[in-house]
Amino acid sequence: MPNKEHILLSEKITSYLQEQHYDNKTIEHYRVHISIFLDWTEQTATELNQCSYTDLLSYIKYLRKKGLSIQNQNKYIRAVKQLYTYLIKQKQCTYNPAANLYIKGHTQRLPNDLLSGEYLHNIFENYHLETPTGIRNKCMLGLLIYQGLHREELIKIEPQDIDLTKGTVYIKQGQGNRRYLKLEAGQVLPLQQYITTSRKEIIKQSENPTDRLFMTLGSSTSMKDSLRELANSLKKKYPELKHYRQILELLTKSGHKN
Repeated sequence: MPNKEHILLSEKITSYLQEQHYDNKTIEHYRVHISIFLDWTEQTATELNQCSYTDLLSYIKYLRKKGLSIQNQNKYIRAVKQLYTYLIKQKQCTYNPAANLYIKGHTQRLPNDLLSGEYLHNIFENYHLETPTGIRNKCMLGLLIYQGLHREELIKIEPQDIDLTKGTVYIKQGQGNRRYLKLEAGQVLPLQQYITTSRKEIIKQSENPTDRLFMTLGSSTSMKDSLRELANSLKKKYPELKHYRQILELLTKSGHKN
C-alpha cells in the first residue's frame, strides 16, 4: 500500500516545482524519481531528515543494481536535491545531503566501483590510532566520509565551526555553498578529544601552527601530505580502496610526511 505521507509530500513537491516555473515534463520526471527515492528510504528505514551523504552513496549503489546508466543516475540525484531544497525551505531539514553529489562525468566525479556507505562506516569505526595525529586523522576521515566534504572545504574548517552541543559543523563556501551539516554520533567524541587535547599537542609540536582546525607537525601549512599518508595507510589495510576517488577528496595525489 502506498505511503500516504509520501503521496502528500509528492503532491507538495509538484506544487513547489510549478511555483518554480518548471515545465510539466520536468515536473513529472522529478515526481517519479522522488517517489522512487522515498520508496527506497522506506525500504531501508532511512529517515528523510537523517539522511546523510553516506546514505546517498548506498542509494547510488541501489540505482546501479537496477541497471540505470550514469546519465539516469544523475537525473535521480538531481530529483533528490530538489526534494531536500524543498524540505529545507519548509524547515523540515537543515541541510541537503545531495548538494555536492554528482556522478562520473560531472563536477564531482565518483568512481564506478563506489564503496557502500556501510563499508565506509566500518573504515571509520575501525580506525584507532591514539596519537595526536591519529585522532586528527580520524576526525578528518569522519568529515570526508559522513559529510562528503571536498578537500578544500575540510582544510578551511576552524575550531569555532564545530558545535559539539548542537552536533553540527559549519562549512565555508568551497565547491559547495556555505552550510551547516549534521555530525554523526560517532564523530562527536573524537572531535571533542581532538579539539580539547590532541590539537593543542599538535600546536606545541608544529613548526608552523595555524588557526585552522587541522594542521601538520611539520613546517608546511598544507594538509595534502597528511591526507596522502592517511590514504596510503588505509589502502594497505583495505585492498578494495583501489584508487584515490573512492573516499571522495580524501585520497589526494601528493605528499610524504605528516
